[in-house]
Amino acid sequence: SSSKSPCRSTTRSDAGPTIGGKNIDTAKLEALAATTAALTPSAEELRAADEKVRAVVARAEADYDRDLQKEDSPGTIISTLLFVGAGMSFSVGLMSVVIRPSGLLMATLGLAVLTRRGREVSRWRAIWRLMVAWSPVGVYAILCAVPVTQRFFMAAIPASIVSLVMLAGVVWTFLRPTRGPHDRLCGTEIGVR
Repeated sequence: SSSKSPCRSTTRSDAGPTIGGKNIDTAKLEALAATTAALTPSAEELRAADEKVRAVVARAEADYDRDLQKEDSPGTIISTLLFVGAGMSFSVGLMSVVIRPSGLLMATLGLAVLTRRGREVSRWRAIWRLMVAWSPVGVYAILCAVPVTQRFFMAAIPASIVSLVMLAGVVWTFLRPTRGPHDRLCGTEIGVR
């Protein structure tokens, strides 16, 4: 006897198996089972496929390592340009805030880096502000120096992402010249001396 419960859709009657009250052709069911069995790979076929995939992955990793060691790989070029440019800018900026906490250029323009109370920042706070502004490049440099992460971070895409983060900070600073992202984090702003 068949049940009308949706949970018990397969029942057995004198006419053969049924699903939802309809008879099932056992020959079709057996053909479906045979087709499924034929499409299911054996353990030996799985091992052979696994070996082929491992060989392709090993070859790709070797090619990637070889390309990474080339001096002209895109990641190496972008990273080198980023580090040279950032290093020069950071060094000039550091010397500038050590000489004058607001920086030589801003002092020449009659501007100053101010605290929330409207006073010029101390040298230590100016150095901290500079470190925060350049922190994306610093983190990236550390990740490129650590052997475990070096292979990934010297690739072109991560180098480009760090460059874009720095560019976003520059654009933000141009759009809001009195308070860039580093100023927000350090509690400072640019004002008239």
